[in-house]
Parts: sequence; structure tokens; C-alpha cells
Amino acid sequence: MKTRIKPQVTTKKIESVDQVNNVIKEIGLLMIAVDTIQNEVTEKVNKIKDDGLARITPLKTQIDELSESIGIYAQYNRNELFESKKSIELTFGTFGFRKSTSIHTKMTTLDKLKELGMDKYIRVTESPNKEVMSDLTDEELLKVDANRKVVDDFFVEPNREIIKKNV
Repeated sequence: MKTRIKPQVTTKKIESVDQVNNVIKEIGLLMIAVDTIQNEVTEKVNKIKDDGLARITPLKTQIDELSESIGIYAQYNRNELFESKKSIELTFGTFGFRKSTSIHTKMTTLDKLKELGMDKYIRVTESPNKEVMSDLTDEELLKVDANRKVVDDFFVEPNREIIKKNV
């Protein structure tokens, strides 16, 4: 992968194209070193996550099984336990039934909402489409309080493959 760098300030005085080539090589070597460190970090983080997940999974399974056993008990004894209340508070925590409501939609729901003019129930996200706006003329852009900014950015692009082969 080629990475472009847009340097802002140069601290190394360069007086020839050969020096530029050597500095590009140096940049490439530094980028390779950064990539190596980032890969090591990623591998370590992934290993830590995998190890943690391996330790967490059986605990979560046990939590689910214990919660399910309480749920079965509560459901079986629902009439006598929850005759006048929805939950029971104990020394180590609370259990009970909680009313929850959710809306389930079908693929046709959006079309039906539009068809019935129920626009307030439709979420719409709007933003300028800059890709399409690039087709507008500068005058048209001004009419919509926009403008085109063209910048000739400097870049350095080390060829890491060649640098790796020549190290």
C-alpha cells in the first residue's frame, strides 16, 4: 500500500535530487518500522481480546443458565410471588417481570407510511451531496453558498516494496 505524506515544514536541508531519493528511502524505512510496530500491537491486542473472550464466554454462559433457572422459578410461581407487585427485592438483588414494548416493522412499512402521508413517522437524514455538487459550475455553487477549493498539495510517496528489497 502506498502512503502519501504532505509535509508542512522541512527541517532537513536538501540540495539535490539524489538527496531527495535518499530522504524518501529514509521515510519509507520509518514507515516500514511504524507498520511493524502497529502489526505487533494489533497482534498483541487481538491475542488479549481472544484470551479475554475465552475466559468470559463460560462465565456468561453460567450467568445465562442461572438467570434462566430464576426465570423458570419466577414463571412457575408467578401467581403467588407477583400477585400484588411486579418485582421482589432481596438482599442480593431484585427479580421480577418488567413490561417492555417494541415496534416490529415489515419491508412494506416505509412504503405504507409514505402512502398514508404519515411523514412524521419517517426518519430522514439530509446533507449536501458534495460528489454530485462537483458537477455544478462555480456560479451555481455560489448560488447555494458553496465554493470549489482547488489545492495543489505536495506529497511524498515512498515505494516500500523496493525499499524492503534494498535494505
